[in-house]
Amino acid sequence: MKQPMIEFEGERAITYDERYQKMAPLKDCLHLLADQVFASLPEEARVLVVAAGTGAELLYLAERHPEWTFTAVEPSKTMMSICREKCVQAGVERRIDFHNGYLQDLPQSQAYHGATSFLVSHFLLEADERRAFFRQIAHRLHPGGPLVNADLTHLEGDHQNVMALWLKTMTHAGHTLEQLQEYEANLKRAVSLVSDAEMKALLVEAGFQAPTRFLQTALISAWFAQRV
Repeated sequence: MKQPMIEFEGERAITYDERYQKMAPLKDCLHLLADQVFASLPEEARVLVVAAGTGAELLYLAERHPEWTFTAVEPSKTMMSICREKCVQAGVERRIDFHNGYLQDLPQSQAYHGATSFLVSHFLLEADERRAFFRQIAHRLHPGGPLVNADLTHLEGDHQNVMALWLKTMTHAGHTLEQLQEYEANLKRAVSLVSDAEMKALLVEAGFQAPTRFLQTALISAWFAQRV
């Protein structure tokens, strides 16, 4: 997999949580529903968290399921360090295998019962690369194991209006004019926004069945699908 054009290291990683704190309700809704998708997982499930970032969904699931174990995959050294420290503070670090690197470099191990991938695949600009990314996740899941994925997407006829709302929300969250201009530039050069139909096709071609869009919060669309 090619390295994304945006790197979440240094100051960008350190200030990430603070920068998006006022948008936390969007994240909270995603975590709540993702947990319901995973409701049928075994009591001692193994869960793969791809692009764990600073650990938001990892901590949410780990604190609610004390018997689950996790593998957290995150290429940013700074974000992985923040994630690890948060897990230590929450007392859940012994149940987590921290992999500082990309998914394709993760050693193959016993299959996982479920996986998450939040706000990462949209950084893969080529469809073939994105499909391969989802295929790697599928290969690591038990048959029938669910993936919960969320990405920025293209909303077809409504896209322009929703984009305006999204940028207004980011202003409310505290982004300066300079930060907003940088964000818009990054959306154009370093992010691939696909439609619902394209995302559904990518997941099916990667080895998943019954992809279902279960949540939309402005530009973010969330899907669940089961490995074939």
